[in-house]
Amino acid sequence: MDMDEYLKAHPTDRFSRAIPPEEPAWERTLSFVGRIVSHAARAESILGMLAVVDDPGVNVTIVNTELDWGAHGASGNPLIDALRSLSERSSAVKNVADRYAAWAPIRNQIVHGVWIHENHETGSFELSKPNKGFHKKPSDDGRLRPFMRTKLDHAALIEISYAFYGLSADAMQIQHHAMAGVSIEEWPFPDYAQESQWWPPGWTPPSS
Repeated sequence: MDMDEYLKAHPTDRFSRAIPPEEPAWERTLSFVGRIVSHAARAESILGMLAVVDDPGVNVTIVNTELDWGAHGASGNPLIDALRSLSERSSAVKNVADRYAAWAPIRNQIVHGVWIHENHETGSFELSKPNKGFHKKPSDDGRLRPFMRTKLDHAALIEISYAFYGLSADAMQIQHHAMAGVSIEEWPFPDYAQESQWWPPGWTPPSS
């Protein structure tokens, strides 16, 4: 297919530019990454609302100034902290908070890392992300590491995508009860994702 035919078959921007074709393996990688970003964003949005709506009957269609809206729109550690502040009141919140805490660093690496050492044939690659504040936090072996390195492949990206999809589905299940006015202490334990899929490979689940 020449470029004229390619442009006719693909969406373009206002300057008639299309995204250039890539190697099939790299196209798959981009597709997996897009799914992770989409599922993670949805999970974070729902989890942020759970951290706000911790009382029955709250009307979240308007801004209730009596609520702490700090977690709304948050991600990473601020969202984890907000959720864990409620974990003693709800085993359901503790579950999704711990799962998000386990997968969030991987999501952060994928979104903010630079893709290096790509092998499109095998679908494997390495990510390098600047390590913020590395000069203040030596690694376990005492060395300063300005970059964080992560090795992944297509199988790992698929698993990460499903992890965030399951997390968003379970959080949505809890949110339905929260919006219906059910007390946080009675929010149901999530049951969409299988327990074996809650944690990254090699991860030690936190104690109850």
